[in-house]
Amino acid sequence: MAKKPTRTKVPAKKPVDSPAPVDSRTVDAKIDVSPRFKLVFNGVMTLTVGCFVIAVALTWREPTTPMTEKVISSCLTMATMGFGAICGLLGGKNL
Repeated sequence: MAKKPTRTKVPAKKPVDSPAPVDSRTVDAKIDVSPRFKLVFNGVMTLTVGCFVIAVALTWREPTTPMTEKVISSCLTMATMGFGAICGLLGGKNL
């Protein structure tokens, strides 16, 4: 007579406790930002906002000369480039 294979009883899996709900105010998520990054970011932010403010202030002046229009155009171009640089800095920091 052939011997039947014996079955071993597999222990039951313990239920996994679900983690406690996370409150966003209690999470200590810190991102390390180097002083060099802060310096560059603040410099670009300052120049961008400064160029935009200058462009808006010159736009409000009533008699606009061709030279003033060129300065406004240049300031808006610099503000646009600054915005692109800020996006690049923030995007590169996440990589």
